[in-house]
Amino acid sequence: MKLGVPCWNRENIEKAISHIAQLDKSRAHYFLASHSPIRFIFNERLGRNLSEEDFFQMLFNNLRREELALVKGEPGTGKSHLIYWLKLRSESALETGELKNVVPIIIQRRAGSLKDALEQLIQQLPESFTQYLNPVREALGKISEATAREKLAYALHYELGEAWQMRKRDPLPRFLKDLREICAVPGSRQWLCREGGIIDRNIKRLIEESETEDRERLPTFSHDEFIITDPRYTVQLTPAIRDLIDDLTEFRDRREKAAEALNLALPYALKEMTGLSGATLREIFDKIRMDLKGMRQSLALFIEDVSVMSALDEEVVNAVEPQGRDDLCPMVAVLGITEAGVSRLAENQRQRVTSFVSVSGYATDQWRADKEEVARFAARYLNSIRLEEDTVRRIAADRKSGGDISVSKCTDCPTQADCHQCFGKVEIDGVAIGMFPFTHDAPQVLLQHLNEQIQGVRRNPRGLLMHVLSKGLSSPDSLEQGRFPED
Repeated sequence: MKLGVPCWNRENIEKAISHIAQLDKSRAHYFLASHSPIRFIFNERLGRNLSEEDFFQMLFNNLRREELALVKGEPGTGKSHLIYWLKLRSESALETGELKNVVPIIIQRRAGSLKDALEQLIQQLPESFTQYLNPVREALGKISEATAREKLAYALHYELGEAWQMRKRDPLPRFLKDLREICAVPGSRQWLCREGGIIDRNIKRLIEESETEDRERLPTFSHDEFIITDPRYTVQLTPAIRDLIDDLTEFRDRREKAAEALNLALPYALKEMTGLSGATLREIFDKIRMDLKGMRQSLALFIEDVSVMSALDEEVVNAVEPQGRDDLCPMVAVLGITEAGVSRLAENQRQRVTSFVSVSGYATDQWRADKEEVARFAARYLNSIRLEEDTVRRIAADRKSGGDISVSKCTDCPTQADCHQCFGKVEIDGVAIGMFPFTHDAPQVLLQHLNEQIQGVRRNPRGLLMHVLSKGLSSPDSLEQGRFPED
């Protein structure tokens, strides 16, 4: 092979590099072969950094108790990688006998919908727990039906009436005394449930694919939602609701008050519609843990991104918090969460968290400032992309059993000496990996110069993968012809 000629297949880039972590079993070997150990896991309570292994031992060293660990990090900083590594590490420990009688379950981000998250829970638990999962199956049915929008409208109707008083909220202004009926009367209800409306967007958030940034906040009502522009709906209004709509159309401040009321009711209406309140979720987990206790087993629950639970994210934290009950099996729960997710937790919820670690902010800054760390991160992916898939599987097996990179595509390359001298290399566990088509320092320099004004671009591990490595490797023909890779 001639110096400067690409030494990888373009198809391998997609196998090794993805917008989200390669967490499904069919691609776990690429995850293990490419995964760069996260050294900067900042324990916010201890005020120091942990290694992945430190964190694992802290969680599993005493499986006679309950652990609730929150892994805080913004999208792209490595939450998913860390949580999936913990899951694989626990499976490896079960295989070797280091851990015993632990049932590990992971809920991945995947499509990013509540429907997908609940389906994963059902699929991974043994069939003997079927009876406890009926509320989950019912919830799936409710958010999958064509009538889901209507059900959410009626749930809002309930929240603005009986539930409003039950929750001891201040009464609505007199001009909004009929507001709840907007959610029930034909015409106005159909307008609120229309395609593209706020109710429709919330239902789609539950059942369709979404990004973490989109899931941070529910689609909320604005004052414009109460201006009915389609006469097909206005002709169906009752006289009282017609008067209310006319009044809201004329006065913006009243429309804004109406939107505030609906937005206050919305999270509760979503829980009501799915039938999965915090009490229901806790009851499900408690029953599962009681059975596991009888079987002398423990539960390890890994949730890659708690925002996939949509309006139920805070309820999930409540359901898995330590309770100190002797009739429940030990449990380790590791939940990935963003800064916005943490801000929504009540102070008493935060106090019940036993381990609070961060992989963004200070931790990401440390990683980004370490030139050698960034180069080693890039080199692992470069190596996986160059190798045949069978060899990638071999490296993954070595890493699962505690080893590290054992094979480099560079080892038998006739241009190795010249290439490493020209482009640089890193050594991992004594194995040399060349940095071509980059240089040793280039990944960090390019990372530092990413334009964060562009939507979705961040100077973090995902940014390095998607906007530096992937783009730099995706035009092998350009490199062979001596041209700079196209954007």
